[in-house]
Amino acid sequence: MVNQKLLACLPLKAAHIADRLKWAVQHVEHGPYWSSVVFSDEKYFNLDGPDGYQYYLRDLRKEREIYSNRKSGGGSAFVWGAFSSKGTSELAFLEGKQNAEKYINTLGVTGLHTSGYT
Repeated sequence: MVNQKLLACLPLKAAHIADRLKWAVQHVEHGPYWSSVVFSDEKYFNLDGPDGYQYYLRDLRKEREIYSNRKSGGGSAFVWGAFSSKGTSELAFLEGKQNAEKYINTLGVTGLHTSGYT
């Protein structure tokens, strides 16, 4: 018996996998197109451990485990990065909620719009 996190979505069926592979094969040779594509993502890290409830399988023969957290918070980090066929951007450490203006500023700070990534 194991304690597992629930899946966020249903697993792909064989037909879905085949469709994705077919699309990838059709688009892999679009040379000039892929040189203009940039993939980017951001990630929030809670430095005091995961958010939410903490579950574990308890061995009743042993002492209970204690979950410790700081009431004032252990801090967090919000980072953004990007990559393209030309390379990777610098990681940007973001503050607060992001809107269009802040996102455009992030592109400028990382040099993404001027460094030949697209």
